[in-house]
Amino acid sequence: MASSVARSAAKREAIIAAATDLFIERGYDGVSVDAVVRQVGGSKASIYNYFGNKEGLFKAIIENNCQKLLESLQSAEVMNLTPRAALTVLGHQFISVILSPKAVALHQLIVAQSPQFPEMGKMFFEAGPARACEALEKYIKRQQELGKLRKCNTYRAAEQFYSMLYCLNHLRIMLDITPPISDEDAVDLVNDAVDTFMRGHGVRNED
Repeated sequence: MASSVARSAAKREAIIAAATDLFIERGYDGVSVDAVVRQVGGSKASIYNYFGNKEGLFKAIIENNCQKLLESLQSAEVMNLTPRAALTVLGHQFISVILSPKAVALHQLIVAQSPQFPEMGKMFFEAGPARACEALEKYIKRQQELGKLRKCNTYRAAEQFYSMLYCLNHLRIMLDITPPISDEDAVDLVNDAVDTFMRGHGVRNED
């Protein structure tokens, strides 16, 4: 029974991975269920059993990518670090996922499809950016209770931290104005964001 469940989960992940590449390469309208089957094998029935239809498959792709982001931002080890150390780790994890070429391409696709499927854009925001901010807000509240961060609007502070990493940097990459961020630039970007956050919210002698 366990092996059957594992095989089913692996098959579902394989379909999502193959379909993600196809959607990024061809766009939403350029991908059919038949094309996904040709790419990953199996049958159309398996696609419908797992996802219902093409729209359901695309939603599963969004959920899968958002979950990967959240997993990288919610580890217990990070939550036990001091503010500066935790924010540095979280910053690098955040941009390694959200500014990766595949994530940017998927975001472009979601934006393009939002007028046709507005619930997809809403689902992406709620499952990804909003939950990432909620996780960071929880950490900020805990550090305030410990006296390591100043009292503030915690959700806004979380939004502002991620916005420093995300906003214009992500837009430039999405518009093909600049190439994907380099490792050196990522280090500078994260360090600057952490410094700015700590100047505004840190307590003296507390990092």
